[in-house]
Amino acid sequence: MENIEPYFVNRHIVADLYDIENVSFFDDINNMRDVIYDAAKRAKMNIVGEAFKQFSPSGSSGVILLAESHLTYHLWSAERIITVDVFTCGKEGDPQIALDYIIEILKPDLSKSKIVHLDRSFQIESNFFVV
Repeated sequence: MENIEPYFVNRHIVADLYDIENVSFFDDINNMRDVIYDAAKRAKMNIVGEAFKQFSPSGSSGVILLAESHLTYHLWSAERIITVDVFTCGKEGDPQIALDYIIEILKPDLSKSKIVHLDRSFQIESNFFVV
């Protein structure tokens, strides 16, 4: 038997996007669902589930469950703010591509927005895995 030392690549991006220009997506949850789905597909993520909720009088939240982890958003229509959280485990899916697409469509003011990239990769002790 041979010990291996797996290295888990976990990429995580959280973004607070302010002063959204393209507000046409705010009042129809189906439009936001399409944006989030298209972002995941462009990023080559494997969608396995979803939940979306429209709030009254405005705003929405959504999560796409991925084989690799998740892509979520929370939208405050009146404030023209959206927060996005994209987390992937492994080599499948690219969270940056997903976020770039969301930014391209919604057109936030990036000079006011906050985007944080987290490298959440780790290595497991080789005695945990025996082949």
